Amino acid sequence: MRFSLSTLLVVVTLFSAWFASVHHKATQQRSTVVWLSGLHTGLWRYDSQDQSLGFPDPSNAAPSGTIEQFLGPHYAHDVEEVLVYDPQLDSLERIAKLRSLRTLDVGSELPLDLNPVSRLTRLTQLTVHAESIDSLRPLHKMSNLKTVLLVDTRVDRHEIDALQAARPEMQVQLVP
Repeated sequence: MRFSLSTLLVVVTLFSAWFASVHHKATQQRSTVVWLSGLHTGLWRYDSQDQSLGFPDPSNAAPSGTIEQFLGPHYAHDVEEVLVYDPQLDSLERIAKLRSLRTLDVGSELPLDLNPVSRLTRLTQLTVHAESIDSLRPLHKMSNLKTVLLVDTRVDRHEIDALQAARPEMQVQLVP
């Protein structure tokens, strides 16, 4: 079987483009995990870890495969769940880089803007403990989001009503 040089160049180019996208995603995930580990409370769980065991200690994690051994967990696994609390947390931009996130529990003593959360298209559960939220509008079109729990968070009742009107199947709870 013979291949031309142009075929080889096309294959190498396609592979390089694919690997560049994988590398970019892994680098963003790694930087977010490093940032989370520096917060007051920042916990995460990869998709390969059993949810029933809670949040594992990252220092005790053993590589589970060849890719993970050589390149690290960020190339082999996606962060699926995050619990973050920091009294000074004022932005969710870094968390929004975790595009495979399914569960987010976030807490801050400052007001939070939920606009970055709307980029988390796989998110199914959101819990917010914050000083306040200006708008729930970013959650209106999140088709996978099933549950929203607002704990000790000031939010206008009209915002909750508008969210429930836009997404009647979504469970929205406000806990004082």
